[in-house]
Amino acid sequence: LRAQIERDGAQDLEGLYDGDSVYLVGDNLRSPQQAAFVLLHEVLGHAGLRGVFGDGLNPLMNSIYRDHADVREDADRLMQQYGYDKALAVEEVLADRAAMGQAREASWWQKIMLAFKNYLRQNGFGWAVTKWSDAEIEQLLASA
Repeated sequence: LRAQIERDGAQDLEGLYDGDSVYLVGDNLRSPQQAAFVLLHEVLGHAGLRGVFGDGLNPLMNSIYRDHADVREDADRLMQQYGYDKALAVEEVLADRAAMGQAREASWWQKIMLAFKNYLRQNGFGWAVTKWSDAEIEQLLASA
């Protein structure tokens, strides 16, 4: 891994995801807060919300399905067309909308923000909720 980084001229690399694991380059991280941000960026950016929440994502997706008719309509279409279960269909709808830049304005975005902040608190990153701005957390989530 180190040889590949040197070969690619990526000595300032802060972290990377190789498909199975996330690696952080300690020499390039200035603080524990930056390390946490890079870790979450790598996991969210490459494994998505499912990579962070696992099956715990299903109740959130089901809640968004129940409370947001526009999402429900598109998810129903995906379930019928591809045989997706409800949670996966909602996840796909949200991912499509995020890719089109429609996430932050959507009414369901705050549910995802709240769930992510709760996840941070429950997994030893509670300090991040007070140190990071909503914009920084949104940046992480937008990469999911």
